Amino acid sequence: MIDPDGDRARYLQLADALRACIASGELAQEPSLPSEKTLEQETGLNRSAVRRSVELLRSESLSSSVIRHPHDTFVRKPYEIEVFLSDLATSLN
Repeated sequence: MIDPDGDRARYLQLADALRACIASGELAQEPSLPSEKTLEQETGLNRSAVRRSVELLRSESLSSSVIRHPHDTFVRKPYEIEVFLSDLATSLN
């Protein structure tokens, strides 16, 4: 998932991977994103990089699909993402 020797920053690689999982609906089947600790263990990244990845997703157009609660980060269902993106496109036109 993360290429430590890659040209792209590792937190961006994680954000890319999570973004792809959200877009495909893979993570929407789960009640929440994996915990920061789980992402740290699975990717070898430190907590700061993991948090930065999740915050990046929240700041992008996927911000409505990633909802942060005190102990979890939830992902909305794919159709909710489609509605959000459709509304965003309409508002930009």
